[in-house]
Amino acid sequence: MKKTKEQSIPTAANPVTAESGTSEISSAKPKERVYTKDELIDQAEALFQVKKEVVLGALYGNTQEHFSLNELRGTIKQFLLRKVEA
Repeated sequence: MKKTKEQSIPTAANPVTAESGTSEISSAKPKERVYTKDELIDQAEALFQVKKEVVLGALYGNTQEHFSLNELRGTIKQFLLRKVEA
């Protein structure tokens, strides 16, 4: 059997469309893994090199339950750089 066109193997990054049967290269970035607030608080020192209390302070008033590591790193950084008002 002779191949006339180069066929590609479908993968998560290169799925096959149902209409054409050909693959499309996705330009979307893969989503970051998200963790629960409690998991991140429990692992604060290992992941962010801060105490649990700092993460709790950074998340105070935030109702979101799931965060990516980069998202929470940014939140912690903003919290630590805030000016203290007397």
